[in-house]
This record gives sequence, C-alpha cells and structure tokens, in this order.
Amino acid sequence: MQQPQDNSLNIIHSEHACGDCTACCSRLPISAGIVSPEQKLAGTDCPHQCSSGCSIYQDRPSICQSFECSWITQKNWEAGWRPDHVGLLCLEENLSETCKGAAIYEIRRGALSTPDGIEIFQQIKKRTDMVVLIYFNGTRHTIVKEPTEEKTKSIIRPLTVKGRKSA
Repeated sequence: MQQPQDNSLNIIHSEHACGDCTACCSRLPISAGIVSPEQKLAGTDCPHQCSSGCSIYQDRPSICQSFECSWITQKNWEAGWRPDHVGLLCLEENLSETCKGAAIYEIRRGALSTPDGIEIFQQIKKRTDMVVLIYFNGTRHTIVKEPTEEKTKSIIRPLTVKGRKSA
C-alpha cells in the first residue's frame, strides 16, 4: 500500500478512501496528550487539520493511523454515505468477545432523520448489540438489543468481593 504524496487523508483499506473527508478529525473527542497537550473536545477541529488534510500525516498519532469509520470498513456502503456527504460518522467495535457496539455521530443537523440516515442506522442496528446515537446538539440516545441467554452468560460474570464470589 502506497503512502499518499501529499497530506490528504487517503486511507485505502477498501474501495473507500477518506479523500477530503475530515469528519473524524473534527467530530471525535481525543484524550489529552495525543494530538495536543489538552483534550480535544468533540466538535472541535484537530490542531493538525489543514486545508489539505493533516499537517502531520506521515507522523500522525497511532490512534489516527488505526482509526477506521464504518464507511471505510463497510465495502457495500454507497459512495454517498461517506461521513462528509451523508452527515453521519459511524463507528463500530467489539466491546467483548460476544458484544459489538456502535456510535453514530450526527455531524450535520437532522442527518439521522433522512432516508439515508435511517437506512444506515437500521444496518448498524442489525449487526450490533448496542448503538449510541449522538445528535448534532450533543444529546445521546442508547439502543440496546435484548441479549440472548448465551450472550448474557458471557457478559455477566459473578461479582467477586474481597476474594470471594457473591451469591
């Protein structure tokens, strides 16, 4: 895989590439000490963001190098569903061996209510156990699937208190 010659964001793990989308650079919170001494709050631009993408692309933090939004990982998603086009930034990850979670950030007001937004939500909801919707104004709504008995056993473990199991 070739590195881009310029500072643009060109992650190429599928047919989808970031191109000039910088939704993750401006919408996601990042802990202090990673991209700046202070915490980068959700909805604020990364201090390394510039007109051509990332000013430190070749030396960007590992959290940025390994980040992949759902649009990058879902090869069947339409080109129009890229975060900067559809207005949603979607993330999915395994929370445990048997539990998959997702977050859908509304990066353009009202995007979750559009036909594409509804379809994206439905697709993510089908393949995950929990979805957190983060609306443009910061309001959060969590949807949790009813767990199967098998998943419940793997998630809920007996509580250990001072070396002994509770009843």
